[in-house]
Amino acid sequence: MSTATMPGQLALFRVPNVRRDRRFRLAVLYREVCLHDNPVDGCYAFNRYFADKFLHCHPATVRGMVTELEACQLVERTIEHGTERTLRPLVPLQDLFTLWPELAQVCASCRRLGGALRAAARAALQRARGVMARYTPKSHE
Repeated sequence: MSTATMPGQLALFRVPNVRRDRRFRLAVLYREVCLHDNPVDGCYAFNRYFADKFLHCHPATVRGMVTELEACQLVERTIEHGTERTLRPLVPLQDLFTLWPELAQVCASCRRLGGALRAAARAALQRARGVMARYTPKSHE
């Protein structure tokens, strides 16, 4: 489980430690929360919107995924007037690329992101592959 820390402080956030397919869905959800984030108000998108358009699952699954992201301190959820929920990403996407390769992968192929952000995701994936290439066993010829 990866954590990011500042010198002299406790862990600020952590990357979700779940099954690989679940990490990809969480990465897609986090990317969409960041893309739908309004700097003033936050993200007002409903669970059904994320479930139908991006994740192809039940809205209750999205609610559980938001809870997981909140437990990892990646998003902040606020509920006003009993029903109005807003999500605010707490960590910028590019800060997570080296810790969360699935997020880098889903961001590298997203055309709605800016070119510089996609390039940063691709660079993080190349670095991760370079590190992993050192640990792959050589084939016996």
